[in-house]
Amino acid sequence: MNVENPLRILSAMAALALGPWVCGADDFLGVSKDRINSIIDRAYDMDPMVEQEFIALKKEYPDSPVPGFMYSIYLYSMQSHAEKYGIGDTDLSERYEKEAVASLSEAKAYAKTNNDSLEAAFVVAMSELSLAKYYVEKEKWFAGFWKTRSGLKGVRRILKRDPELHDAKMALGMANCYLSEVPGYIKPFAALMRFSGDMEKGLEYMEEAKKGMFTRVDAAYNLAEIQWFLRGEPRLAYGELVDLVGLHPENLEFQFLLGQCEFVTSRKAAGARRYEEILNGNRIERFPKMRSAIARRLGSYYGETRDFEKAVAMGELLIEISALGNELAGLSAWGLLIKGDGLRGLGREDEAVQLYRSIEKKDKRAFEEAAIRLQEIEVLDAKRRAEDEE
Repeated sequence: MNVENPLRILSAMAALALGPWVCGADDFLGVSKDRINSIIDRAYDMDPMVEQEFIALKKEYPDSPVPGFMYSIYLYSMQSHAEKYGIGDTDLSERYEKEAVASLSEAKAYAKTNNDSLEAAFVVAMSELSLAKYYVEKEKWFAGFWKTRSGLKGVRRILKRDPELHDAKMALGMANCYLSEVPGYIKPFAALMRFSGDMEKGLEYMEEAKKGMFTRVDAAYNLAEIQWFLRGEPRLAYGELVDLVGLHPENLEFQFLLGQCEFVTSRKAAGARRYEEILNGNRIERFPKMRSAIARRLGSYYGETRDFEKAVAMGELLIEISALGNELAGLSAWGLLIKGDGLRGLGREDEAVQLYRSIEKKDKRAFEEAAIRLQEIEVLDAKRRAEDEE
């Protein structure tokens, strides 16, 4: 994570929980907590049929702002996954924004007629932070700024009324952690939001948010990112990711991140096994960017472990994925490079040279790597010729 990037920082400040569910009552703003828990667990398990449950919930509870809020959060998650791991879906982004704006309006109307409702105020704040995160990611800075400021203000008011509402603490935890690391030119934005960062306070908030009824998953996920990418401590992130996979083994993102963490914490064999299992599943087809990242990592790993036939297979997979869309086209160069390395390891050097030479200059990094390999081969060939002449 590049903390010098203002988009990353403001986006993190707008991080949200899936909900402010208060312990005690059997329902939350009229909706059964058991039903809410069941649907959200299915969402974390990436159940492809769960969207129908969100839609059904809206029809069953038309007077509650909760179903619309939950559905908008689900759509945000789906469009985020599509952009990070799949192929960007403009239609899905537009559906999220439309649903989020409508659900925020519903939440505000509900809160207006229920002024003393802590839960209603929380739905409003979380809805604002959801939109803020989306706006910042889409570089709609002005809209993102005001929604972030309003949402964080709302969360702080709620915690003043109930300091033990752990679910309310994740957004403040994220803001404190990321703002503690901001470069100088971002500090005026923090001042305008009347917020200053404190890493230790932020980490404390994040740990407390893990005790929340619904923030336990999101807080662990975001805490892993903070420890790994912000603080540079992947070994601390590892424990959080292990817990997440234990809770939701069907979640491909959690499995993918744990595999990545295993590779960078001297657990390469475990990471490779995890990645092989993901590739062998059928759900990975929906996420070509994730699939390609796994293929690149495994291609390098197989080269290191001298499993050259598998390295060739990973190179071919990357070439196959590169044909799925323009935004994936650059993967072809890495596929050619990895396949070439595998062929070279198998003693098929002439075929490897052809692949290296086919990599174009526009793919700068892969082209440079191929040039290094071609130079190595040329030097070895010259050495062999000299030895033969002797």
